[in-house]
Amino acid sequence: PWHRRWRGRMTCVEIRRGSIYLSADAYETYFARVGAVAVLADGDDLLILPIRAGGGGMLVKVRNSAGDRVIHAAERLQSLGISFETTATVPAHWDSEASALRARLSA
Repeated sequence: PWHRRWRGRMTCVEIRRGSIYLSADAYETYFARVGAVAVLADGDDLLILPIRAGGGGMLVKVRNSAGDRVIHAAERLQSLGISFETTATVPAHWDSEASALRARLSA
């Protein structure tokens, strides 16, 4: 089952209005000093992979003075079947095999 892969520290990812929101803590834990990410699908999971400078990807922007981050990904999310109207807060954890933050989109 999927839950066997979910070990270690958990966090949450918010998906709202075509964007992916990360708390400052989640960003610092998994993406410190990373300015861009790739967003991929893996079954019912959303993978957020860090991309180093010069590698392309979607920008990770500072959202507020607390250091929360936002990734504007409407087109990519839509291509994965996630509509602009979708609002969800989903569990996520670091998947060392995929080198990505793995967010579970469905139970």
